Amino acid sequence: MLSLLSLAALAGARVITRDPTPPHPHAAVPSLNSSFSVRARPNPNPLPLPPSSFSSQLSGIHPHRPRLILPRTKVRRFEISDEADDALWNSAICKGTQMVAGLKGSDKDAATLLSTGEEAEAEWQGDLKAERATWYWFDLHGELSGSNEFESMWRNTHIMDALDLSYSRKDNVVFGVEHGDRGLKDDKGQPVSLKLQTYKVGDVDYKATGGYYKGVINTKGGVIFSQYLMSPSQGYHAFYGGPLPPPKGKLPRLRTYSQLLWGFWFRDNPNVKNIQYFWVQSVANDDTHKIIARALKGKGKDAIGGWPGTVFDILREGKEGEAGRALLGSPPGATNAFFLMQHRKELGQKLITKVAVFIGNEEVEDDEGEDPDLLFWVEDAPESDGGVGGRVEGNGTRAKL
Repeated sequence: MLSLLSLAALAGARVITRDPTPPHPHAAVPSLNSSFSVRARPNPNPLPLPPSSFSSQLSGIHPHRPRLILPRTKVRRFEISDEADDALWNSAICKGTQMVAGLKGSDKDAATLLSTGEEAEAEWQGDLKAERATWYWFDLHGELSGSNEFESMWRNTHIMDALDLSYSRKDNVVFGVEHGDRGLKDDKGQPVSLKLQTYKVGDVDYKATGGYYKGVINTKGGVIFSQYLMSPSQGYHAFYGGPLPPPKGKLPRLRTYSQLLWGFWFRDNPNVKNIQYFWVQSVANDDTHKIIARALKGKGKDAIGGWPGTVFDILREGKEGEAGRALLGSPPGATNAFFLMQHRKELGQKLITKVAVFIGNEEVEDDEGEDPDLLFWVEDAPESDGGVGGRVEGNGTRAKL
């Protein structure tokens, strides 16, 4: 069972991608911070398609198996019958319980869980523009088309209405970075493949990895949408081979989704404390699917369903809260918990209190299949919660609430 230190070290997507030439018309792309994947509706400017097999990193024992790919749509069908076994389920509950302890506890408690010394505060602060340039991250522009088209592409405005969220493009600002320069040309004016690009930081030479992160920030409504994501770790492995994850010395120091996400949340944000939701759209990770399936079965559900879906309480103690904590311990949930723990000084102490599982686009045809969305609620922690978040008893031992 992975420790929190191992999980933090894995803080990147665990899905392999091919060399990004050319893009696939229905790219299913992976995601970062603790190995989760998200897939959007067909994107007019997609990023590359990952291969059909890769090893999941959540439990370390469940390899990815190719799932049903429907010829017309290339959308993978969620399988409610394929539920987590006891090893995966208990591992996710353990991680989720640790995340609750870190969120509810003192900053020192969170630092202990994240193995960051005396405090959990992230090294990377501010809008990170200079830091991104140093570590060879480039802004995506044309490739972001459609990310904030909630009416025409994502078709989930009925949910945004229910949450009192604006879906105007003005209020929903797209973000995207890629580890490599798509605009780089050689002396003859020919594009230089990302796989051939290098850069230097100090006296050390590094290679571009092709990792990328795309999503949407709505500071007015306090919501972060996670959409297309792939870590430098996976990109490096796909480009150059070798072990997965690669040695840290091969990767940029600024590399995880939660690190880079802070820069976009901070940028031009009049109230960084106003974070209400983490919305992970079209989750495609196999292990997360299995955790969702077992959580739903525990509530007597044999299908996901549209909004409001099925809601799980994360903070409820005992057996009744296990499903919610398992979902928090899934890769998407853990990523969001990292983000909050690492920026407590700026955000205030926040808790993730509940999570909904649902189909974001209810208009999808039955034969197309659909991956589920996860919506995590964020609330201010009661003052009495500070410093009483429970203890963690070594690696893989369940933290006590």
